[in-house]
Amino acid sequence: MTPTPTLGRRIVVWGTAVVVVVLLLVDVFLYLALRSGLEESLDDLLAERAALVRAQAEEVGTDGLAARLQELGLRAEVRSSDGRLSRAEPPSPQLGSNLPVPSNDPTAISRVVPLPDGGQVEVFVRTSGVDAALRRLVALELAGSLVAVALAGPLLAQVARIALRPVGQITAAATRTRQGRLGERLRPDRPSTELGRMAAAYDGMLDALEAALDDARKAQRNSALLAAVVEGSTDAIVTEDPHGSIVAWNRGAERLYGHRADEAIGQDSSLIVPADRLPGAAELRRRVAAGHRISGHETERLTRGGSTVEVSLVVSPVHDPDGQVIAFSSIARDLTVQRTLTTALDRTLAALQTALDEARASEESTRRFLADAAHQLRTPVTGIRACAETLLRGAAPEDRDRLLATMVRETSRAGRLVSSLLQMARLDQGQPLVPAPVDLVAVCADEVDRIDLLSPRLDVGLELSGKPEGQWLLDGAILHEVLGNLLDNARRHAVTSVRVVLDRRDGQLVIRVTDDGEGVPEEDRERIFERFVSADGKGGSGLGLPVARGLARALGGDLRYDDGFEVTLPAVSPSSAGSDTGTGESTRVR
Repeated sequence: MTPTPTLGRRIVVWGTAVVVVVLLLVDVFLYLALRSGLEESLDDLLAERAALVRAQAEEVGTDGLAARLQELGLRAEVRSSDGRLSRAEPPSPQLGSNLPVPSNDPTAISRVVPLPDGGQVEVFVRTSGVDAALRRLVALELAGSLVAVALAGPLLAQVARIALRPVGQITAAATRTRQGRLGERLRPDRPSTELGRMAAAYDGMLDALEAALDDARKAQRNSALLAAVVEGSTDAIVTEDPHGSIVAWNRGAERLYGHRADEAIGQDSSLIVPADRLPGAAELRRRVAAGHRISGHETERLTRGGSTVEVSLVVSPVHDPDGQVIAFSSIARDLTVQRTLTTALDRTLAALQTALDEARASEESTRRFLADAAHQLRTPVTGIRACAETLLRGAAPEDRDRLLATMVRETSRAGRLVSSLLQMARLDQGQPLVPAPVDLVAVCADEVDRIDLLSPRLDVGLELSGKPEGQWLLDGAILHEVLGNLLDNARRHAVTSVRVVLDRRDGQLVIRVTDDGEGVPEEDRERIFERFVSADGKGGSGLGLPVARGLARALGGDLRYDDGFEVTLPAVSPSSAGSDTGTGESTRVR
């Protein structure tokens, strides 16, 4: 089961956490800045008082200096050169009495000023005002932060609702589509954004699904038309099961053989086959089951009155959706009166077979498309889930941005996958592919980095050989899908390491992906590229490698396994492509 957390709640929680961190950093910065400024102010005040002390000492001398400083309102201790101590203790405006000079007071700082006669003066400044100002600042910061955090939650919730509104629109469109409104489309105004690519891919998938449903409806109408033709046919059309019991009987059979449908259905075919013709009838069924179509076989059949009638038989197999023969349909034409209708009935039978083949082909095409889409979409969803779980467990700050970037890239990749599957379907129909200049080294590096994030336990490396750098005429999106499939396959089987070697040799670009797993047995090295084949027994759908090979061949290259997966691509640079590339002409591939 895929986890589906509430995105709005996650945005609110993470946004609130970011607000808390930012506020904490701002509060700490303001506190430190204010404390530093106040401390510098105290130092400046001490410097000013020290200059005042020197000036007064030159004017009144050491003996009268304490009295002069007290008159000026300065607290100080004056020590003469012979060791006599005098204190300047100015009165407090609040207490009306002299305050003692602080000694070892933690709320006061001082500076010693030497005097010319060998004495010294220690001037004091109290710091209690600075401490009170800092305490008021902390209280204001705490209150402001609490108010900001309280307001951040509702604001972020509103932001989340606005940001996720396009997701709700896509969900509503999907619900209406499920209710039967297949003609509705999202039509994004900006297809280049992540949501725009998702909406465009969704519209493309609906277009393909609607086309498939139209084909199925056409096949159903054809089948109904042919059923009406069979029922209204003047020929006797009888269907038998593999054991020779009659299971279908049309009106033409009633007219020719004389038995009503309720009388014939459930009876053995000996009801209308003469005894001497029974071995021949069994042989006809055996040949039809072996793949032979019997047409124009002349024989005899019994009527209700016991007489025989010469008929010309057309016998065909009836297949189930798995291709197994479940019945035999025989069209008997009365040779005595209806020889002229042989050609028309052959055409009717051919049309019936064609309609059945078209219906089966349409069903198979739809099933294959849905299987490919489900398999391919599983990979980016798994990547997004792995990144989200890593973030929830608490990733390191230096890894968080990379994980978030990977989640965005995998979300975009999910949209590209649907487009790539539709493009592959178009390539199967022979539609043109237009290459563009691509940095193959950058493509390989992106996929290696993605696998390194998804599987940190593995040693994932990229090696270059033969100078593959530069721009090459390829399809970057298809290259991402091919290499992504191979690397996802490698990381599932690797024990400790995965290696990607990009080489250029013999006019080709070669991408080799290896791991230190068990490898693929010799007898399975070609079978793993067949659809729905999963040789490793790990529950895969068996579509990744066939899709990768199909995309590689669409690019004019190939994919094979030789002790590692090796992709070969044509090494065509934009400069060597000449005028064909410049004019935008494309090559039709299948």
